[in-house]
Amino acid sequence: MLGFIILWSIIGVIVVILLILILRTRFAMFKGRRRDYKVKYVICAAHGIRTKGKWIIDLFTLLKDKYPEYANPEETRLIPIRYGYLLASICVLGFVKNYLINWMRRKLEAYCEMYPAASIIYFGHSYGTLLGYEALRRSDNIYLDRLVLVASIVSSHEIFDDTLGMRKVREIYCFCSEADEVCKYNPFGHSGYWGFRQNGDNECSPRPYDELEVYNYCKKNMEHSGYFADEETRSEWMEILDPREIVTPLPDEHWLCPFMASSNIYSPACVKEICKLYDKESNECLLVVKKG
Repeated sequence: MLGFIILWSIIGVIVVILLILILRTRFAMFKGRRRDYKVKYVICAAHGIRTKGKWIIDLFTLLKDKYPEYANPEETRLIPIRYGYLLASICVLGFVKNYLINWMRRKLEAYCEMYPAASIIYFGHSYGTLLGYEALRRSDNIYLDRLVLVASIVSSHEIFDDTLGMRKVREIYCFCSEADEVCKYNPFGHSGYWGFRQNGDNECSPRPYDELEVYNYCKKNMEHSGYFADEETRSEWMEILDPREIVTPLPDEHWLCPFMASSNIYSPACVKEICKLYDKESNECLLVVKKG
């Protein structure tokens, strides 16, 4: 009898946690998606489980102190993405993971639509790396300039066919450490332990793919949350997030073409249902930015 009561108590706690999670994520969605062409930089940061992600505010403070562009509220959006304090036993459940990935996908799609002239960067730690990367994989409506994965739980043998290969993201940076046992033993992927590796490789390489913009920052003795206290690692993040090195990714066939809008101030950006430079006879954009 006692065991039966304990079992139902555990089930009740799980149900309550899931209901709270669903309500938090539902009410966090956008009320509207008015496009803002003045915004040039968008940096989204997502934390891992069992944390409230205090490091996000510290990271944003460092960025604003170092780069005046990020302190300009008209040009920049520094966005913390929080999904709640999750237990490990909850986040491994398939339907919870899928729900959060789709929730992240909707948020990133909304940012791409709201800020069509901006460069969008995703910066994730631990479980946040999985949510961001899988959201990118599942959407044709997300284009990122850079994807920064810290203590990543994405598969170390990811082949990037449906992300880099489809030009959804321009560059990927992975911070890994052989001392990170959380990444080594987690039930998902181990790129936070090994870095991204081609099949057959046994070691982490700083540039594992000659043809792809994938970079591994291999740390010697970094624990799962130790990256945030390491001065060298923070300096590397500042270099990666330098606004002078960031561009607005606009592939030949952008997700919002053939609806094109432009101005004398901002780079051409494909914008859904706003078409000033679309040739109906040829059924094509008159302004197409060629990469390379």
